[in-house]
Amino acid sequence: MTSKGILSSLACGASCAAILCGAAYAQDDATDTIVVTAQKREQALEDVPVSVAVIDNEFIDRQDIRDLTDYLDLVPGLSGETNGASGDGINVRIRGIGNLGGNTNTFGVYIDGFDTTGASTALAGSRLVDPERVEVLRGPQGTAFGRNVVAGAISITSLTPTTDEFSGRIAFDRGNNGVLGVQSRMNIPLTDTTAMLVSGFYDRTDGWVDNLTTTGSQEDEQENYGFRVSVQSDPNEALSIKASASYERLSQQMQSQVPDGMPGGTVGLFVNSVINPGLNPLFTAEDIATPLPAFFPEQGEFNETDTPEFNVRENMIGTLNVSYDFGDNSLIWVSGVSYSEQVNEGDGDFSSLNNVLTEGASETTFASTELRFQNNGDDRLDYVGGVFISYSNSNSVSRSFAGDTIQLTTLIPDFLIPLVAGPDPDLSMVPSPYFTVPTPSGGILAQNSNESDTFGYAIFADVDFEINDWWNVLVGGRYNYDEESQSVANLIDIQDINFPGTAIPFAPSNAFPDASGEVDFDQFTWRASTVFNVANGFNVYGTVSTGYRPGGLQLTNVDLSGATEQLSFAPEEITNYEIGIKTNFFDNKLVLNAAGFYLDWTDIQISIADPVTGVPFAGNGEAEAFGFELDLIANPFDGFTLQGGMSFLDSELTALEGGANAQAQVGLTLPYAPRWQGTLTADYVFGLTSSIDAFVRATGVYTGDRQDVLAAGSAAFVLEDYYRLDVRAGFIKEADWRVEGFVTNATNELYATGAFTNGFSVRGQILRVAPPRQYGIRLVKEF
Repeated sequence: MTSKGILSSLACGASCAAILCGAAYAQDDATDTIVVTAQKREQALEDVPVSVAVIDNEFIDRQDIRDLTDYLDLVPGLSGETNGASGDGINVRIRGIGNLGGNTNTFGVYIDGFDTTGASTALAGSRLVDPERVEVLRGPQGTAFGRNVVAGAISITSLTPTTDEFSGRIAFDRGNNGVLGVQSRMNIPLTDTTAMLVSGFYDRTDGWVDNLTTTGSQEDEQENYGFRVSVQSDPNEALSIKASASYERLSQQMQSQVPDGMPGGTVGLFVNSVINPGLNPLFTAEDIATPLPAFFPEQGEFNETDTPEFNVRENMIGTLNVSYDFGDNSLIWVSGVSYSEQVNEGDGDFSSLNNVLTEGASETTFASTELRFQNNGDDRLDYVGGVFISYSNSNSVSRSFAGDTIQLTTLIPDFLIPLVAGPDPDLSMVPSPYFTVPTPSGGILAQNSNESDTFGYAIFADVDFEINDWWNVLVGGRYNYDEESQSVANLIDIQDINFPGTAIPFAPSNAFPDASGEVDFDQFTWRASTVFNVANGFNVYGTVSTGYRPGGLQLTNVDLSGATEQLSFAPEEITNYEIGIKTNFFDNKLVLNAAGFYLDWTDIQISIADPVTGVPFAGNGEAEAFGFELDLIANPFDGFTLQGGMSFLDSELTALEGGANAQAQVGLTLPYAPRWQGTLTADYVFGLTSSIDAFVRATGVYTGDRQDVLAAGSAAFVLEDYYRLDVRAGFIKEADWRVEGFVTNATNELYATGAFTNGFSVRGQILRVAPPRQYGIRLVKEF
């Protein structure tokens, strides 16, 4: 892209912004100023030179938003995918920037300043128990928030306990698909200076994916529960202490996944008879009686697995925030620790054939502390500076087992036989075109263990100078140092298996040796911004900001001879050029925000398995993206609110280095980066009696086509665009209680939110499917 094209794109975004306008998502009252902490201090949204979407507690409650996945449709420019399991990690993408490889994240999720995704995406799927406000900061935030935020940051501010009075809230949900949920919160004054907030939740559902093989009933049921306790103490006017601890357990049986293709019925039997002669049928008699269409979405929400599955995750987070006010300045200390562990077991071949079983387990610990010194924002010169230190440890193991019907028939075509059997094996008993190896049930097909440790520190500072009443300039920088050590152990352990007519073992135990390594990086990130107050309630800003993601290791086996290679990723860098407007009119009854941007993404960490050899490709690439975002909130008359926004994104992989690969190609669109996104919520509250109000709320969302991986041709899967409509209506009595009916996905749109390829699957691409139409009733009581 030429510089002229870049400037034209930014100008187009700014022009569209001026015409269509946009704003923050929600606020308690349309006449209140929206306050954010995007720059680690409380500021009015219009004064912050960052594209920020804000969702407050009231909107979260009204929309029944429970976790980060619920935000993906509500914030234009924010997208991502999970593996379809409750509470599992979310690979978030902001402005198309996401994790394409490597060992760390490209985004951060912060709770009261603590990075919950410091070591992995595990906690990104956590429930939002008592949020006061959620801010989505688009674009790199490398100065204020540090490493691993090349895409952006999601900052969650939790509710603060108060000493005013004892109060609480309880909500109850009941709906189809066995939906049952309870959420509660109590504010408990302990002394004149100390209060406690206790929150908890429980919910379950029978799920919506039918397993046609095992029981003929829905098998992706979920059961989740957790709690959070926070304590606020203000011993005197200068000292403030806030501590919190949370625990949650999120569990699901069969994941909400369906295979994309492979016909059922007689066609499936024909395919099976060709590639697996003499084995049990690929599909059961029940399958034959109810043949499935070939491909999703015509196939519907059906799966066929022969193995009981489960996925369980436990998350724990503890945080401590201490601030001391010296008058004009404050000293702030933010520390936290998180722990997450997950176990899972599933069907590796995604069919009714008992071929491959899988299991895995992982645990992650992350701890960090930040000490910063800042003024209280009353001077022409505002500043913040500090130090940050973090440590993390991650362990994981995954295994694949042979079932009682597998023969390594479809896995070893004859052109690969010399790689595993050596030259000139006796193939007289081998049927063409595949080589059949009987495999004992329960034998380990493959096992991978991985452990990594990371340590890092940073020194940072931001300075905001008010040149005059209408012009501010902000500059900031951050020095980052990171080191990583990693060890892997790979195992192929199929014992006592010989090629027919020979004494050559298929694969010796520990065919691939263990490997370990360590690497370190340092980087300086910076930003420069300016804000012009064109008129009261009308600001224009420009920003150039950079982000940094540490490099890392990929310890991998490069061939079947046992050789290993240490592949090192260079640090990933991104530069964001952004211009925007922030406006409000009529005492904030109309608030409009918009931004146009261009992103230059270099040394992208890319890791994609070659589709032929299975050997991971590791290298670095370059990409660029440009687009704009528009956000709006309007309160044209009492009781009626419109809020929403839209985004446009054009992204492209522009270079690829590090080795040849049959999948990744220059010119491809970045994965899960829809060209268009949009959302609009209309909310109308009107009085019925002197004490009872009625309300109607409708939310529509649109997400454009997305590609699942950075690949071309048949290796990629394009997720089609979708529309979704959610409707809620009910009654409110003097803000003490609320009863409402709800319908989500009212048009029963059948769509996939993610896709992945499994090497053992006989049913094609595996898709993560969104919930179908769900409806029910919700009761809320305040006390």
